[in-house]
Amino acid sequence: MEIFLSLWRVHKSMKYKIIHDPIHGSIRIEGMILELLHSPELQRLRDIKQLGLTNLVFPGANHTRFEHSLGVYYLTNKICEELSLEKDILNAAAVLHDSGHLPFSHTLEYLSKIYLKKDHTDLACENVLRVADILERYDVNPEEIIRIIKHREKGYRSQIISGDLDVDRIDYLLRDSHYTGVAHGIID
Repeated sequence: MEIFLSLWRVHKSMKYKIIHDPIHGSIRIEGMILELLHSPELQRLRDIKQLGLTNLVFPGANHTRFEHSLGVYYLTNKICEELSLEKDILNAAAVLHDSGHLPFSHTLEYLSKIYLKKDHTDLACENVLRVADILERYDVNPEEIIRIIKHREKGYRSQIISGDLDVDRIDYLLRDSHYTGVAHGIID
């Protein structure tokens, strides 16, 4: 048990992590994003399949919302670097944008609309408020993240995360085609 606790302390004290993603390669995670990824609000995405019940037809489609959120973060970070945009707000919106998905994702979302009167973006916004302490430590206003997720902001920030041609769409096209074996082309 002592060995486990020692390893856990080392794990929690790491300043950054490199996560190896089959779609985007090695992704460096640090600071606020690392803290957000360790939160229960994002860790739960490890157990939610990206494509719901699609794996019944495409057995390889077992990838998760967590993997997709990492991919969306990676693409957002690349855009921020290329265009010299503010990273913290957009990267936080990227990893949190799908945090409200329930098991079976879009397949059963109509039930949450009926019984909870909320869709996955409403639930994601609740998660943003749950991790507000992390965001505020990095001078990120949770309300800005909510405006981006709910498309209440005009301008490029909402469009990068969820627009006509956005990082969410780019990642899920690449990731879903990879895991289902359905060719969609390559986006560079």
